[in-house]
Amino acid sequence: MRTNHRNDIGPRELLNEISSDGSSLTYITRVLLERVASGIAQSTEDAPTLQYHPLGFFCIRWDLDDTRSVRIHIWDRRFDWQQDPNWPIHDHIFAFKSVVLHGMVQNKTYSIADTTSTQSKWTIYEVSYGVQKSRMTPLRNAIGLRISGGDRQPTGSMYELSAGVLHRSTLRSDQGITVLATKTDPARPNMPRVIGTGGHVELEFDRQPVNQENTLKIVEDAITWLAKDPCSASLHSFE
Repeated sequence: MRTNHRNDIGPRELLNEISSDGSSLTYITRVLLERVASGIAQSTEDAPTLQYHPLGFFCIRWDLDDTRSVRIHIWDRRFDWQQDPNWPIHDHIFAFKSVVLHGMVQNKTYSIADTTSTQSKWTIYEVSYGVQKSRMTPLRNAIGLRISGGDRQPTGSMYELSAGVLHRSTLRSDQGITVLATKTDPARPNMPRVIGTGGHVELEFDRQPVNQENTLKIVEDAITWLAKDPCSASLHSFE
């Protein structure tokens, strides 16, 4: 069921709420999701970018300017488009602040370890982007990795990460919703990295949603989760 909302709420209000840990974050997210659902049904021209992510979640992104964006990530164990091979360790050219509005997500950070072993199975890939596709090209072979940190983020928790930090995010519940505010660092390289295994010359992933009906169901499900989750209305810091 749709609800009546203020007409002046948009993605910049989402940015402000994430930045200030505002108490209206769940409300604003639900408003935006309902507008996305309406936009899908009506084929409006001002809809955000909707994409499958190779790590297995659904991404809704608004680009606010050349350096900033806000995103809603929808997670569900039933999603079946995860990239094969599954290489979850990656970094970004942007820093971000993220809040978990529903479910639980585990984050781990990694650093590249010095190694002289030619038996190391890890390879660094650079990621480039087309209109709705991403392509990974090998950059450096035989690297070592070590875990540098990690914790679990339940509903209501917030976490931040700097640009260029290798990390992985894993869903630890049946479904999840996270919202992110990102800011690109102009000093960073303009290609993010993914850590994978060697032996691949190049890999490509199609981020284009399969069809309108499937996309609409994903968004509608997320609206339902937020409406039913009594804990998603309150935010707290989590260490």
